[in-house]
Amino acid sequence: MELVNLKEIALQIRGVSYKQNDISAEIDRNKIILLKGNNIQGNKINWEDLIYVNENKVSDIQILKKGDLLLTSSSGSKNLLGKHVIYTGEVTATFGAFCKVVRPDKNKIFPKYLDCFFKSKRYRSHILKVTQGANINNLRNEDIDSIEIPFPSYGNQIRIAYLLEKIEATIAERKNAIGLLDEFVKANFYQMFGDPVKNEKEWSLFNGFEYANDIQVGVVIKPASHYVKDGVIALRSLNIKPNKIDLNDVVYFSEVANKTTLSKSILKKNDIVLVRTGNTGVAAIIPDELDGINCIDLIICRPKRELINSYYLVYLYNSERFQKVVENNEVGGVHKHLNVGVLKNINLPIPPINLQNQFADIAQKIESIRAEQEVQLKDLEELYASVSQKVFAGDIDLSQVPFDVSLLPNEHNPIETSEEEPKPDGVKQELLKEEIKKVTQPATKRKLNWENVSFKEVANYIQNEFNGYYFNAEMLLRYLKEDIGMVVNYFSSVEQKKKPQYENADDFYRFVTTAITGENSFLQLEQVFYNAETENIPNISFTETDLVNLAKKDKKERSGIYFRIKDEITTP
Repeated sequence: MELVNLKEIALQIRGVSYKQNDISAEIDRNKIILLKGNNIQGNKINWEDLIYVNENKVSDIQILKKGDLLLTSSSGSKNLLGKHVIYTGEVTATFGAFCKVVRPDKNKIFPKYLDCFFKSKRYRSHILKVTQGANINNLRNEDIDSIEIPFPSYGNQIRIAYLLEKIEATIAERKNAIGLLDEFVKANFYQMFGDPVKNEKEWSLFNGFEYANDIQVGVVIKPASHYVKDGVIALRSLNIKPNKIDLNDVVYFSEVANKTTLSKSILKKNDIVLVRTGNTGVAAIIPDELDGINCIDLIICRPKRELINSYYLVYLYNSERFQKVVENNEVGGVHKHLNVGVLKNINLPIPPINLQNQFADIAQKIESIRAEQEVQLKDLEELYASVSQKVFAGDIDLSQVPFDVSLLPNEHNPIETSEEEPKPDGVKQELLKEEIKKVTQPATKRKLNWENVSFKEVANYIQNEFNGYYFNAEMLLRYLKEDIGMVVNYFSSVEQKKKPQYENADDFYRFVTTAITGENSFLQLEQVFYNAETENIPNISFTETDLVNLAKKDKKERSGIYFRIKDEITTP
């Protein structure tokens, strides 16, 4: 495939220079939004923490246009250099001096194609190469101009962008589905046990001395002196995520040290480990397969099994309400940490063990489903990386990929076809044929924005489709997005924590949660756990579309939390 330097198909534009008295945190008629590097997050624009600059500091060419690629050109971290977002023209805005804009010549290159290339490993490798060894983390004009861009026909640029965007959308949907599993386990926790701080259900209170056999700290004195290349895993704070152990970056203790000097902190299955310094209070359970490993500077809690279930306790520890209690009890200066003594003295509500066990069964089933979906997500991400590499190398026949003629600039008509370029020689096209089919079905539905649709309208859509049927969150999202054509808002708990204004946003999760709790005036849902292996719900029924999709899954994948619209029969 032909290669061209970026300077041949795009224009670089420098950011706006300004003084402190040229900007403010509030807009007026003489000011314009100024985007900075911290507004570029995950290939999207973060519209929070905006500043505004006097219009007289901004030239016409510095006004962002639809299709512009806004990127960070100066940063305290090399890893942030070159991160970018394609501007979709939401509002009138400009950009600061630590950013650049790459403005594609739309008669030569399709902006979304260039956006896809800027997400590729080839682009990232170029950025790392030109900044390697530099004392200042800065991208020069020549660093950007010299980027070599694979340059297929305009029609194939559109096809490549379409294909990669479809895979990206599938990845995003899978991530949302995984996030929803997490959110619904949390919702189930609150539904069964209430707020763990308010304790409105008046469960008996126990402190750490009472509900645990032991609460202690892992290795803290010179742990590095016991490191070996391979041995017994030693968990650190970075390995502890909410309700999950991350083994991507672990260190090891020697077998001898683990059994002797460090034996006090050996972990057992069902122990709970909590982060002591950093993300204080974040907790995870030690699974069966990690029985016998060790840990460094983590708090170890060994619950009394006759009194408290580890799954109940870990979800309580990770609840946002309990995390606020931890935050209020942190000690230390710059590096805040959680003391064992503090944790032992915090009173926790302890419901009956049989109720805890019911919750644990649900949580473990969801964990199993989540693990399966994470494998699928990894496969999709590997597919994206593979397809991205192959399309930019010209190693994929694009003739079967849909092509929107209206996106061609006038000078490229009549319609270009993929036959203008030779098909790749010696490449096994069939390897990706089925995967491409999965993500290239054209969308034809009119888009509805969640902000412009009332809860009542959403409820009517759901009742018309699912009345008398069971459905899960993934089925509901698919129906609203694909069949109705709705752009659905969804803010994860992480986003809510970072941005408190999202906490009560009328997003998808809030809509479903209020329907379960009875706060939704237009829709009432009952929530059940369906085990496809034991068929615990006789005569369960699904819509025809959902039945077709379920038939492609095994029993583990079909199991999970489902909903049904309450009526006179099902309502308690």
